[in-house]
Amino acid sequence: MFGNRSCKTRRQQRPAVILDRSRTSMVTERRMLSSTLLIIGLLIVVSLSARGMVSTATSSLQPHAPIMINGNSDFNPNNGVTGGSGTASGPYIIQGWNISASGCCSTIPGISINNTSAYFIIRNVYLNAWASPGIITGNVTNRVIRDSHAGAYRWGMILDSSRNILISNDTVPYDVSTSSSDNITFANDSVSDVYISSSTNVTIADDQLLWFAPGCGASVDNSSNVNISGSTFYGCDCTAVAVSNSDHVSLTGNNIASDTVLSVSGSSFVEISDNQVTEGIDHGVSLVSCSAVLFQGNNVRESTDQYPLVKIDGCKE
Repeated sequence: MFGNRSCKTRRQQRPAVILDRSRTSMVTERRMLSSTLLIIGLLIVVSLSARGMVSTATSSLQPHAPIMINGNSDFNPNNGVTGGSGTASGPYIIQGWNISASGCCSTIPGISINNTSAYFIIRNVYLNAWASPGIITGNVTNRVIRDSHAGAYRWGMILDSSRNILISNDTVPYDVSTSSSDNITFANDSVSDVYISSSTNVTIADDQLLWFAPGCGASVDNSSNVNISGSTFYGCDCTAVAVSNSDHVSLTGNNIASDTVLSVSGSSFVEISDNQVTEGIDHGVSLVSCSAVLFQGNNVRESTDQYPLVKIDGCKE
């Protein structure tokens, strides 16, 4: 699949040495072409989605107005609750809804849930809105979102100051943000990209970056105990996976491809093992100002002759 990507570079093995050369016009032209193809692809996807030509299982879903819940008492049928009591054994259920905006640029989220300790599940929900947030949660615990589509731009999903959250089997064509949160798991999702900041105990397992999505994979900043495994990240003219100012981060068994496929800076106790690191107009892997880094068992390949496969600057095991 990598061979069909618009960001395809020449397949050539290079030694892991550090060079300091300016980029050539050929690289610049390739990036301009890649960006043009990416924009065209996005316009096609947006156009087809607006015309209902993208395959989605929405025929059995019922239309519903945006859902706004602030506090435990707002879990009621008027706010899309179809069952449950809010306990661990009987969580509130929000399911079977199609929440789509007919116009552009609303500031109202499709689903907004804040300030609740109740257990709840969002499942089999379809959200489609341009220039509107998708699903937003703030100060919530014990939540599951699964088997849903959050097609809102720019933020398909925002998790803020939340804990004990599972995001599973969801499709999010645009950005996902997790900030100031704890014990967050993403599993088997198709996403544009995931931003993790100031969070702890975050797991990304078996996720895939959507092809021709605008994002660049995963960004981990000022976070601790983050595990990314078995996932596929594509990036174009960007860094597919970036780790900065974080500690105890593991990247294992992933498929990562982009211009700079992996960047680690200002971080410690980072394990990078058994990954497929592919392509790279820039440095395939960049390790800068880091410590206690374990880099083993990775297959790093397909770099141009412009930059080395691995750049190491002030980083040590």
